[in-house]
This record gives sequence, structure tokens and C-alpha cells, in this order.
Amino acid sequence: MQKLTVRQIRVIFQRNNLDRYFCLELIRLLELYKEMFKINTELRRVRFLAQAVHETLINRHGKVVPRENLNYTPAGLMRISRFFRTHEALARKYGRTQIHKANIKAIANLMYADRNRSKKYKLGNIWAGDGYAFRGMFMLQSTGRTNVMKDINHIKKMTGINLLDETRRPYPKAVNSYTVYIIGGMAHWHRTGMYKLRSTNAITNRLNKGLPKSMKRERLATALRVKKYLMG
Repeated sequence: MQKLTVRQIRVIFQRNNLDRYFCLELIRLLELYKEMFKINTELRRVRFLAQAVHETLINRHGKVVPRENLNYTPAGLMRISRFFRTHEALARKYGRTQIHKANIKAIANLMYADRNRSKKYKLGNIWAGDGYAFRGMFMLQSTGRTNVMKDINHIKKMTGINLLDETRRPYPKAVNSYTVYIIGGMAHWHRTGMYKLRSTNAITNRLNKGLPKSMKRERLATALRVKKYLMG
């Protein structure tokens, strides 16, 4: 399995201005941890990167935004969230409009609070502020106290890196770094057994089972594009 190049990473993410340091760090960590986190075949690498493409937010300057920022319009909130689809007034109140900015903290605390989610989709966010504190982080956007804590514990188990402060919440500076962002995504991939799955659709469902069908089709198309580019 050949080492990737900066140009290849930029093609995969479809951003010619993607931060060179991010590209180099991704290449380095894919090589360093490929065996540990089971991204050790061409097909596994393709499938990991295909999910990362859709979970990675890149600003107009090519910088990767390491935390989910939820800067959605009301329509966008209703598209991605069951809660806001049934609470249109709140989507309009907190979503980004021409009149006001998105209230990202309120959006996260409403959308991700366990009290606003069915039993099947609970995230372990039982305390005030958990929705925002444990909003999407790492390269595959682990979300919720339960998922994030499992990933953080897995990172410590596999690499020895501790990401928790004295209050048992993630160090903000640490989880905002490219290095931890990428390692966290790899740890989630490994911990949840995505490397064992035999299709992109199965991986997508394990990563985000509530995703609309149209968005699942987009991920399949990306996986096919990346596979063709890297494997021919």
C-alpha cells in the first residue's frame, strides 16, 4: 500500500487549497497507525477517507474546522435533525438567517440532549451543556458524551494519550489540534469495528444510522470516486 501524497489528499477532499499541514499530518498518521487502527488495506483506507470527506468541514481558506459548528439555516437544521423537523419554530429562532447568526450552543444543547431524542438515538447527554460540550469532534465527528468518552478511553488504551481534564471533559486545545482530530477518527473507526464491515453503506449506517437516504447515497458515490482514483 503506497504512501499518499499531498496532491492525492487534496484531490480526495476536492479542495486544492486544503491546508498543507493537515495533509501532511493525515499522511503521517495514516502510515504510523495503519496497523494499530486497522486502516491497513487499500480498500479500508478508501472507505475511511470517504467517510472523512463528508465529516470534515473545511473553511474557504482551506483550514479544517475540528469541531462541529452547526452553523445551519433553519432549513438546514430541519434537514439534518429529527428534533428540528418537529420544532420548526425553534429552528427559525436559532438557525442562521439574514437577521441573526446561528446560536450554535443552543442548537447543540437542544439537538443532542437525551431528553429530546428517542431511546434508540440517545447519546448519553444527560447534564446541562453536554450537547455543546460533546458536539461532533474528531475526524469522524464522534458525538455525545457516551461516544466521545468511549473514543477518548480507546485513544488512551491504544496510544497512551490522555485527553481529559480534571473535570473529566476533553481538553479544548487538545481536541482542536489536527493530530488529535485525525487520531480520534481512527480510534472511532477501530473501536466500532468499521474496518470489519464489507460495504460503504454498512459503515455509513454504523457511523450515522439516522442519516437521510440521499446523504447515504452521496457517501457511496464518494467511496466509489476515491476507490477509482486510488485503486484504478
